Amino acid sequence: KFNKVKISDICRKIEKNVIDGLILIDLDNNNYAMDYYNNDGSWETLCLNGLRCCSLIIYKKFNDKFFSIKSNNIEYKIKIINKESVEISLKEPIYKLKDITVKDYKGSFINSGAKHFVVHYKREWPNKKQLEKIFQSIRYDNLTFPNGINVNFYKIINNSTIEVKTYEKGIESIMKSCASGSYAAAYDYVKNNKDASNKIKVLNDGGTAQIIFNSNFKENMIR
Repeated sequence: KFNKVKISDICRKIEKNVIDGLILIDLDNNNYAMDYYNNDGSWETLCLNGLRCCSLIIYKKFNDKFFSIKSNNIEYKIKIINKESVEISLKEPIYKLKDITVKDYKGSFINSGAKHFVVHYKREWPNKKQLEKIFQSIRYDNLTFPNGINVNFYKIINNSTIEVKTYEKGIESIMKSCASGSYAAAYDYVKNNKDASNKIKVLNDGGTAQIIFNSNFKENMIR
């Protein structure tokens, strides 16, 4: 039913708007599972914001406050804080390539559930069109990333706050928010700055998130 063409068609025709993607939720026998597809029909390993949305849907439907959702065969523990807030436990991200330079920007390839190229950006933000061109030059660097990559630039506001800009492959646009990208950026910041707090507020154009790291980074949380 949901092949690549069909998914892309659905995403581009709902209410005459182009939406970011399609999420399929399996609610069978409390064994919850989720799959996320970009609006070009491509499957993505994780959409953490989608996982947060699914958690609230499950809570409203079944009144469960503690449960797990499986995505890409990885189980994510969920805690419902209230009807508008959810907490998700997260494993430590993995540096796949560290401190590499792509299109004159030094950053790291981090797998935080989805794959991101994360850059600590120290200049003033360019306008959206210019920033999108920079992101696209990195995303389409087929030599470094033959399968494409999500791109995240972050700026340090203070020791407990960063600002993140995200470009997502498969949607091919700057996003208002990307939680897995925010998680990857916050991890890169904390791992490389000894004065960083273990509680990081992430500012996205679409809102904020809080990421809490434990002392050994093995079981972290996003709210």
